[in-house]
Amino acid sequence: MFFFAYPFMLLGLIALAVPVIVHLFELRRYRKVLFSNVSQLTALQEATRKESQLRRRLLLAVRLLAIFSVVMAFAGPSLKPDDDMLKPGQTVVSVYIDNSFSMLQQASDGQLFELAKQKAYEVAKAYALTDRFQLISNEMDGTQFHLLDRDAFLSAVDALRPAPNQVFLSDVVRRQAQFVNALSAANKHCYLISDFQQSTTDLDQVDDSLLASGFYTFIPLHAEHADNIFIDTLLFDTPAIQAMSHVTVTARLRNTSDRMVEQVPVYLYVDGMRKAQTTTPIAPHGEASVEMHFMIESEGAVEGCVITVDNLVTFDDTLFFAFNVQHKLKTLELYDDRPNPNLERLIADDSTISFRSARAAEGVALLASSAKDEAYDCLFIDELTTIPTALSNAIVDYVGRGGTLVVIPAEKADVEQYNALLQELHAPLLERFERRQVRASQLDVDADLFRGVFASRMQEADLPEFYGLFKLTSGPASATHDILTLPDGHAALSAFYPDQLRACYLFASPLRREYTDWVSQPLFVPTLYNMMLFSTPTQQPYYTLTRQMPPVEVDDVLPKTIVLRGPFCPNEKGTPTMLSECMPQVQVSEHGSRMQLANLVQRAGCYRMEKRSGTSFSVALNYSRRESLLTYVDDDALPSGSPHLTTLDASRPVDLSAIHARSLSHLFLWAALILLLADVILSRPVRFLRRTNSNNKPIIS
Repeated sequence: MFFFAYPFMLLGLIALAVPVIVHLFELRRYRKVLFSNVSQLTALQEATRKESQLRRRLLLAVRLLAIFSVVMAFAGPSLKPDDDMLKPGQTVVSVYIDNSFSMLQQASDGQLFELAKQKAYEVAKAYALTDRFQLISNEMDGTQFHLLDRDAFLSAVDALRPAPNQVFLSDVVRRQAQFVNALSAANKHCYLISDFQQSTTDLDQVDDSLLASGFYTFIPLHAEHADNIFIDTLLFDTPAIQAMSHVTVTARLRNTSDRMVEQVPVYLYVDGMRKAQTTTPIAPHGEASVEMHFMIESEGAVEGCVITVDNLVTFDDTLFFAFNVQHKLKTLELYDDRPNPNLERLIADDSTISFRSARAAEGVALLASSAKDEAYDCLFIDELTTIPTALSNAIVDYVGRGGTLVVIPAEKADVEQYNALLQELHAPLLERFERRQVRASQLDVDADLFRGVFASRMQEADLPEFYGLFKLTSGPASATHDILTLPDGHAALSAFYPDQLRACYLFASPLRREYTDWVSQPLFVPTLYNMMLFSTPTQQPYYTLTRQMPPVEVDDVLPKTIVLRGPFCPNEKGTPTMLSECMPQVQVSEHGSRMQLANLVQRAGCYRMEKRSGTSFSVALNYSRRESLLTYVDDDALPSGSPHLTTLDASRPVDLSAIHARSLSHLFLWAALILLLADVILSRPVRFLRRTNSNNKPIIS
């Protein structure tokens, strides 16, 4: 469809009459030229008359066309498709720039992120000054959901920086549609500039009705290489980290390239010191695991990281971790007549465990005081004949606060009182005590209780023998896991989970020599020791920086207002110069505290705070590895094929011809310039050339 943007300028076509009048009423005067020989003038007059008439007609046509081209250029002739939906009025343009770390890769003509910003500049300059713009990035915070004029939009694009956030394509389309559809603009156009990784481009989740509500243009950018070696995860051999303990960390590395990498360097740093280093080969599109070891030398915050070297993509070359080590595990044993000598002998001289034995009558007071002060990590109910209601309630409260309970029943235990407590804790129930000799038939060596203890399966001859024990049965609402099983299928040791997270334990027999030879076997030591060791809250070694990251669990009551400082890098000594502070929201419960760090922290590393006890607390935050797998959606798979949906090749400039009228003014301007040049050439005076006839006499032409 052809139209004029400024039709009133067509009045300038009246000027076409000027050259016509000039050529019809040529006012040019003739000059008299004296010739000494006029014998050739008759022939010359006939030749020049034809040449002059042709030149005059050409000049008239050129001048008419030049004036016509100038007038048309100012009138703004334009073309637009017949199915164009652009309506008169304001146009709102929403531009999404993917500023995730994958956009830091290099293309043949520069960094993807900088190319995305250049495309945003092109988009803005393709629209009129009166149009309004929105810039949206992976942060998607409240500051991005308002309209900007073109200059403010260009400034916002220039100020945009890479961020650790990743968002799904469906979320971007939904947020853009919600924003532009809430406006009363006549035209609503949306642009999405990204590398469109498969991990975040969820085309199947994009609502087609949202795409139909406006004009969407997808601009995919392509990296020159898709090679990456990164540290995917870290695994630790024990969930409970104690002072003076040896820790094994397993780092899993992945290779996304098509080539074999023979020697990938891996370094382990803890508290500013390099503790280990190694190399490993990684197959094409494969993975490798390396083990490294270090020792926890003191209590308090322990910060570390594992680093590899990859010059192409670097944001995922470092994985931080942090542990908060307490000095001693606090363990309490409640007994009737005498403490268990086997238990006391096992842990009395252990420097990592603070052990106390007390009579059952003191249990209520001790458990109540532990709720106010530092709580006991592990509680042994050791051969109590009866469990009064007050003590039973105190035990339930203790378990509810996150404590670990180990129940060792007495031969003459009050089964009814025991079962009242066990039923409330969703544990197996006691039936009757049987005097019989039986050897355990199966031990679950894969249970968390024995993590890292066994290198191979135990034989039946190595399992403990019992001379008297209770028959354990599952309660109506019990959540249990049998660890040591008898030939008849009943459990000799069972784990139960009152809160579905932390395990408590129930033995079927007393732990004395007259009831079992377990107390004299090597298996006895790791069984009870790990019950106490794993009684501390399992620490998450690191968290992932995302917009929906879970709260950080702290096994302490934090004040409502805290300051978190960082990032600290364990591979660097001293205090970093680029420290930032944030004040996370704190939620306090009877189990401890929870810190909300979502959208507060932008850089990976270890962050510290001071606890009420004066010790420091550290949490490790890492960038997400979702974009480390450099796989992309094909351009052909992106929405296109209709006037509302377009996929624009990044090598092409932003062209609005599919949705805007295409101006032809520049073509008429070039035509006017060419015609003016032709006018100059045709208007030059005729040169007289000197020629001779057959008699070598000069003639004039």
